[in-house]
Amino acid sequence: MSQSETDKKTVLIADDEPDLREVMEDGLKAFGFSVVTAVDGRNAVFQALRDRPDLVLMDVMMPGVTGIEALGIFKILHPLRSVPILMLTALKSREDVLAAIRAGAADYIAKPFDLKIISKKIAQILAQPTSAPPQIFRYLQYSAAASDGGLTLHLFSDLTPESADDLLVLAGAIAPLQPIRLMLDLEHVPAIQGRLLKPLSMFIKSVERSGGTITVDHLDPKKHRTATGLIRNLFHLREDPAKQAARADTIVRTSAANVDFRYTVRSKKGVAIMELFGMLTGTATAKIDRAFSNIQNAWAPLIVCMDGLTYADGAGMKHLVEKLLEIKLGAGLKVSAFVMNPTIRKSFLEARGHLVSGFHDRLEEALDAFQNN
Repeated sequence: MSQSETDKKTVLIADDEPDLREVMEDGLKAFGFSVVTAVDGRNAVFQALRDRPDLVLMDVMMPGVTGIEALGIFKILHPLRSVPILMLTALKSREDVLAAIRAGAADYIAKPFDLKIISKKIAQILAQPTSAPPQIFRYLQYSAAASDGGLTLHLFSDLTPESADDLLVLAGAIAPLQPIRLMLDLEHVPAIQGRLLKPLSMFIKSVERSGGTITVDHLDPKKHRTATGLIRNLFHLREDPAKQAARADTIVRTSAANVDFRYTVRSKKGVAIMELFGMLTGTATAKIDRAFSNIQNAWAPLIVCMDGLTYADGAGMKHLVEKLLEIKLGAGLKVSAFVMNPTIRKSFLEARGHLVSGFHDRLEEALDAFQNN
């Protein structure tokens, strides 16, 4: 196959075996293809959104997000729906092969395989005429993009109860990618209609239940005047970086009494209870380390109460979560969290706090959970 660099077709290889990826990459490059790679199904989705491949070679058996799960996401997520996917499988079962075809695969190749056969099959698939896939959503018009380790949904249709219901379906379809930072871009939304509280609340719960977070960008108070209050109450809004820096500076200057980060550690029912107060920032890491050294020495299950925090930045919360994971994974201790403040809760989730534990609404509830496990 002789092609100029600009005419080369791009193939995305998604396989968790490094040696196999390398062999396929070198072989397909020798046959004239441009190649990008992904280590699992989740990475394949984001890699495809960034590189827009002409075809995907997807292994079926991968850890985390499997090839079949990734295939399902490709077939519902615009603009990936029209990308042909060739499944690589060591499975001999006819039912497994049929499942991949029913899920939307263009074809399959059984391992072990011949790179000449793969190259020929890729060329045949790419030579076939393509047509726009049928619409899945009746009311929702959107385009997805990878951004900052998360997923941005650029909405183009009116935000109505019906399109919000479609968003809920989409959230369920991309659930294997969770936890995920989801951004809703409203810049091109013509109008936001009423009666949205219930469907949007269900959409938010479906994402946050899996540890994900949602941020809204480009909410225009002039264009979306009647719905601005609702959106502000339901979602965290993305701030302009300059405004965010100014707001953080104002907090520091006007909250001198609450700047210092403090903690207390006590014991109740054989459980260590760490209560955090003040502002959790990157400058508090030394205090966090001292607090956790005491916990590790005590060798007791831990509940962290964060409702005494008045502010938390990304660096401080990230360090806290890292220490909690050290306690949980390194020392093998049970860890739980108690936080009702929605701002602190969002910060905890954004720092991947879902990997530590769930949340409890009351301290006694957290204690009871330890006693019953």
